Amino acid sequence: MRAVTGTKTLVKTIFIGGFFTILPIALLLKIFSWVYQWAAGAVSPVSQFIEGVFNLSAISAQLLSFTLVALLCFFVGLVVRTVWGKWLHANVEKFIFTKMPGYSVLKDFIAQFQPGNTPAFSTPVLLSLNDGEHHFMGFVTDESSDGYCTVFVPTSPSPMNGFAIVTTKDKLIFVDTSPEKMMKSVLGCGLDSENLYTYLDKSR
Repeated sequence: MRAVTGTKTLVKTIFIGGFFTILPIALLLKIFSWVYQWAAGAVSPVSQFIEGVFNLSAISAQLLSFTLVALLCFFVGLVVRTVWGKWLHANVEKFIFTKMPGYSVLKDFIAQFQPGNTPAFSTPVLLSLNDGEHHFMGFVTDESSDGYCTVFVPTSPSPMNGFAIVTTKDKLIFVDTSPEKMMKSVLGCGLDSENLYTYLDKSR
């Protein structure tokens, strides 16, 4: 009986170990698949046009479309680096695109991921509310010169949701940890957050 129980435990342990080894790889492949499908859908008008005109297969038309889009991005990026290109982009954006609902919000959001810009979630903090005994993990997303800050407090285990809270800097504890580690703690519902406790002791 003990041998049977031991065998079941061993099989269960091996199965669980294999499952949690494969799970991150499967999720990563799923994300890649979603990104590819999204990109293919975005260039589908171009690929369908190329497929019909040049009588190419669907895969070849998609690959050619991706190449053309990449070349277009490079060309536009090259143009807007020139004085004339900057002037043209600024005026077209001012008189046309900014009139479109949601354009400014999307532009500001995408700009956070542009190389050379400081990411909005690069400053992890602990936010103290009311009694000072409870602290929330968050990230400074904006601040003013007169001492006010906007802090995004993500929810666990779904950090895509959360609360944007306007507060003063004296309610914040700036922690010396990486944004990735703070977000990992949020995703893990507080797991591996013991490094934050020392900051709470210092604030008392």
